[in-house]
Amino acid sequence: MELIASAKVLSALAEIARTKPQLILDITFPAFLAELPDSESESQKETTLRKKKSYKTILSALAQISSDRVIFEVLLRRLFSKIDVVMSSIHFFIR
Repeated sequence: MELIASAKVLSALAEIARTKPQLILDITFPAFLAELPDSESESQKETTLRKKKSYKTILSALAQISSDRVIFEVLLRRLFSKIDVVMSSIHFFIR
């Protein structure tokens, strides 16, 4: 699934977030978060099928659709969880 972070798409997702936040939480968040690397080495190498979008672009898109408090709180929990996974992989490789 290729994510297109155009202004129109993000605007539509933000509107959906205001009216149907559960759709964003169930469908959009997992798709965007799957685009973020799970380890430092994964963030540095390119996939053979396609290039990963810049993590800054993905985080920016997530921020734009997380204006609702409930969605924002879920975003923070999921991002902290993702950071924990990345930090665990770094810790594993340091040993």
